[in-house]
Amino acid sequence: MASVRKASYYSMKVPQRPGSGAQLLAALKAAKVNLLAFTGFPEGGGAQVDFVPQDNAKFLKAAKQAKLRISARKTAFLAQGDDRVGGGRGQAPLRRDPVGEAQGRGEGGARVARALTGIGEARRFPRQ
Repeated sequence: MASVRKASYYSMKVPQRPGSGAQLLAALKAAKVNLLAFTGFPEGGGAQVDFVPQDNAKFLKAAKQAKLRISARKTAFLAQGDDRVGGGRGQAPLRRDPVGEAQGRGEGGARVARALTGIGEARRFPRQ
């Protein structure tokens, strides 16, 4: 059964070099930080990584100790459940952009939707 909830996430830019992501994750592992989701993708000659921590305070403390330059807290939707074909249909509260494309990213049974403007005002999400 899938569940959808609001979650905090943080992002940062890193060099697009082998091992960059591994160094970040090693620092968080050493501090015993549990991540609900982690994504990374090319961005302007480097890469952007996004962290969705289970415990924000623990993540922020570990990031500060590791001297990571992370963004301010952002809000997204996190859908978790079994990884199966069509598992997210009708579950993921993705907003359609003006062109009609759903905004979101996800793999391995978790979907982190891009932060939405007015996320605190969301009441109902249209079913697809």
